[in-house]
Amino acid sequence: MRKILCALLLVSLISVASGASFVVSTGNVQGSPGSTIQVPIVVEGAKDVGSVDITLKYDPSVLKANSAETADLGKNAIMESNLANPGQVNIALVDASGINGEGEVATISFSVLGETGASSPLSLVEVSVYNLELVEQQTSISSGVFTVAEAKGAGYAFFLITLMAAVLAAMVIRKK
Repeated sequence: MRKILCALLLVSLISVASGASFVVSTGNVQGSPGSTIQVPIVVEGAKDVGSVDITLKYDPSVLKANSAETADLGKNAIMESNLANPGQVNIALVDASGINGEGEVATISFSVLGETGASSPLSLVEVSVYNLELVEQQTSISSGVFTVAEAKGAGYAFFLITLMAAVLAAMVIRKK
């Protein structure tokens, strides 16, 4: 009896460990104040995935959701999104042929409202994944953070404009 229980326990641990190979993540993203950024929804280990439902929460004082679109891995999927509630994005993807592989299934476009130094969680609070046979798949999630960073290259652009103005001024003075 003890051997049977040990064997069943071992089989159940192996099935749980192998069942959690599907991962949904957002990663960490940066953007400057006033810019528009893209937050990718990335999956790993997709095999014959028929549907994915995702709820992402964020800080509406830092970001404003503009749109959601399918990405390369979800290009054959039908997608619906709901951006009506500030601070939350709901996405539903359905693909009758199945999503397979790793990569971006969707991207969410946000306007950056926050000032430099502000941040917002990109929290995947609910993720449901079903295969083509409508069996729910065990899923791991990895949420990220958005950080408002100082605009890069603004100093360089200012330098170039100033340099061009100085060269033009020198040319005008030379002609006189």
